[in-house]
Amino acid sequence: MYRLIQSPDIRELAGALAEQLSDHQPADPLAAAEVIVPNRDTGRWLFLYLAESSGIAANIRFQLPSEWLWERKRELVPGLPDVLPSDPGPMTWSIYSLLKNEDVLKELPELDFRLLEGGKSTNHLYLWQLSRQISSVFDQYQVYRPGMLHEWEGGKTERSAVSWQPALWRLLNESWKMLPNKDLNYHRGDLFRILL
Repeated sequence: MYRLIQSPDIRELAGALAEQLSDHQPADPLAAAEVIVPNRDTGRWLFLYLAESSGIAANIRFQLPSEWLWERKRELVPGLPDVLPSDPGPMTWSIYSLLKNEDVLKELPELDFRLLEGGKSTNHLYLWQLSRQISSVFDQYQVYRPGMLHEWEGGKTERSAVSWQPALWRLLNESWKMLPNKDLNYHRGDLFRILL
């Protein structure tokens, strides 16, 4: 069972968590207590706080919202592979290969201009770093803005969106849909819609 505890004061939240963990022990003593945290630093701080306040902290699993959502999605679609093309690592490589393609860059003039500036389009390390940063942003969009990605796939673009992002997202999706394994056609934003 999940409980939602809200407060603007992190110490108050940590105290409420410590109380919940002591009051509600799992039936299985080997089962870890799951705590969803906004970032790894908060999870680490909570772990230290709990250890200090109760003398020990063990068998607590701190998860980011994206990790928790991913596990729920896997429960609904059990045949999913461990790694999807839309996961940050594989997506970085997909973006890198797209950014190396001159024909693709012609479709993304704003991004092409930035890459041409100072000869960056031939600097493979720069392209890789840029691909990793874009992948990280798209990964966050899959978790926190799946509706926006769905609109992008349908050709709709927000006025506030950076013009090349929707076009690059559509190119990525087209490349994923050409993969022979149909289980790889999903991205996590799609799976979020299935979850709801």
